Amino acid sequence: MPKILLLTFILFLINWPAAATADSTQKVLALSTADYTSLRRHCDLLAPYQTYSNKFTGDELYVVGKLELACAMNTEMSYQRQYEKITASINQQANMLRQLIAGTLPQTLVDNRWISDFNKADTPEAQALFLRVYADQYHYQAPPNSSEQLSDIGWTMFWKVKRQISSENVEWLKQQLTQIPWFTISKYGEDASLAAWLIAQHADDDQAWQRKMLEMLDKQRENGEFQPQYYALMKDRVLVNSGKKQVFGSQGRCTSSGRWEPFPVEEPANVDQRRAEMHLEPLANYRKRFRCH
Repeated sequence: MPKILLLTFILFLINWPAAATADSTQKVLALSTADYTSLRRHCDLLAPYQTYSNKFTGDELYVVGKLELACAMNTEMSYQRQYEKITASINQQANMLRQLIAGTLPQTLVDNRWISDFNKADTPEAQALFLRVYADQYHYQAPPNSSEQLSDIGWTMFWKVKRQISSENVEWLKQQLTQIPWFTISKYGEDASLAAWLIAQHADDDQAWQRKMLEMLDKQRENGEFQPQYYALMKDRVLVNSGKKQVFGSQGRCTSSGRWEPFPVEEPANVDQRRAEMHLEPLANYRKRFRCH
């Protein structure tokens, strides 16, 4: 995978809030069983839902996708036909990813860096890690035929599958870390260390474990077994999830002005110095990488 694409994936992941507000959750899930006519009555909710969709859970995003579809279709028949097409494609992709995680590689597999790493891995745990992170990143690297089968609306609904896989990957990583201290650079390589970190970043539902991970990864970083830039990103994530100011300015959001802005930063005047110490680019350059719509 090209480095610029990988960086795009990472930037998205580190700015992925865990959940929406209780009010928005209630409103979205109330539409989960709504039919075409009922969904059409709530098209006025579509704009705010799209704005804050990155805060929704997988179940909520699935409903947002249904709402998007209903508001885009002029008849119930066209809605139902497209809905069936999308759900069939989602199920097909989900089954493929389940088989992949179980060790069965489909013929349509994209030969990217994770598959290359899988082919070179010499331990079962490393092979499993690379297959799992491939599945985790599938939304961003799907083969062309998948993009044709799933519209933008379909990909919104697909996030339900993605987040289920992410949750399962976190539990798998927890189990692995009862057997090994970490996917260390010296034993498993830098890509394995990165792959394990990508999974750990999704553990927002278990913030106590995430804080424990941060402490452990700090020691691994000091020993040269974990990349400092990823430690910095996780530290910011843990701080923001705890309602505190971040240190490196990596966590943020797209504002109403169409610009990405970091959440509050501790001693912002010195943020670039701290970022440089962790092998991160200046904050101004980092901000330019985000594309807000």
